[in-house]
Amino acid sequence: MVSTLARAVSGKAPFAQVIVIHVDYVKRTGSYQEAIQQLDFNKSPAGIFVPHSS
Repeated sequence: MVSTLARAVSGKAPFAQVIVIHVDYVKRTGSYQEAIQQLDFNKSPAGIFVPHSS
């Protein structure tokens, strides 16, 4: 996922000021949705997005 995300936004002007990307995986059943997994990616000093670890 990280490499796909990095390739998608790398070098593109609209993403130059983005420093965090948050992704929610959700399960939807009718009008109900439940968060399954949440991921954060932070831009490193090198300018690449890496998974947040805490």
